[in-house]
Amino acid sequence: GMLTVLAARKAPFGNVTGIDTWSQEHLSENSMEAAYENVRLERVGDRVGFEESEASELRFPTGSFDKVVSSMALHTIRKRKDRDKAVEEMIRVLKPGGHLAIMDILHTREYEKVMRAKGMKRIRYSPMKLLYCMPTRFMIAEKAPK
Repeated sequence: GMLTVLAARKAPFGNVTGIDTWSQEHLSENSMEAAYENVRLERVGDRVGFEESEASELRFPTGSFDKVVSSMALHTIRKRKDRDKAVEEMIRVLKPGGHLAIMDILHTREYEKVMRAKGMKRIRYSPMKLLYCMPTRFMIAEKAPK
């Protein structure tokens, strides 16, 4: 829930929903309970909720969010078609004019292809950086307004 807490602190008047599969394989001691405890400790619990969900099957209506952020998660999806579906789902749940931000390793050019195919605008990249010895890139794009 670290990214969710950070988002809640950066948007003090907004509501934030964290999505995770709570996998112990990718992050030890990862659990919804631990995330809620961190939210409580950071005093943002009144505006934060969590859902257990695969990124490729988001259970939110189309156009639900102003911003969607993914950090170091998509590369853990093994199959390209499932990673592509996850990016498509993040775009689907964005409101027109909303922003999608992805920080990840390895597959950022794949994500860009999906974004372009789905009509995302102003796709921007950070330079490649080493984060924890992994080549990492941050990208942001805007969903076209209606």
